[in-house]
Amino acid sequence: MINNYTNNKRNYIELKGGEKEELKELKFIHITKNAGTSIEEAGIKHKIEWGKFHKEYGWYHKPFSKIDKKLQDKYDWFVVVRNPYARMLSEFYCMWGGVHNYYTITKDYMNTYLIYKIKNIDETDKCHYVEQYKYIYGDNITCKIHILYFEKLEEHFNNLMKKYGLEHIKLEKTNTKPIATPFTINDFSDELIELINNVYDNDFKLFGYEKIKR
Repeated sequence: MINNYTNNKRNYIELKGGEKEELKELKFIHITKNAGTSIEEAGIKHKIEWGKFHKEYGWYHKPFSKIDKKLQDKYDWFVVVRNPYARMLSEFYCMWGGVHNYYTITKDYMNTYLIYKIKNIDETDKCHYVEQYKYIYGDNITCKIHILYFEKLEEHFNNLMKKYGLEHIKLEKTNTKPIATPFTINDFSDELIELINNVYDNDFKLFGYEKIKR
């Protein structure tokens, strides 16, 4: 049974057998193109600073494994992961990590563009295209991280908010691509599929996504 909490500070929940699980203040790890903006905006409406509003974190797209361990251990964390193919397509349509004039370009250009971006990932800049597992796994990470799946985001998010006494926080869609877009994952070339399978191999394995085989 979950207790009623009045804020987002240190609390406890009852587990089976009468044991208690300590809950620290909940913070968010923002992987690019995984609904991070929607989560940040949902939190700030209730004066909860997640992602870009969490100044203590620094650059909010920086992989979690690279932040100070004292900061890691200070909070509980949650993160959203996503099918690597869908994430790459979303990166292509992103105004920061992708292109803006996609209605005027060809399928071949889209494939060439994504291949170039994936082969030249920059973990020191905006961190677009960085492998998802690098945000979560590392030798020095011992804190609690809740992994939510993009494909079941509303369900997973609501369950997590309930656990932390934050049921009043609800997601709204923001920073989404236009409904009608010219390309889909079916337009990915064999070369691009193979590259995604290789570069994001750990994302497929650790998060349980199936690879496309051609």
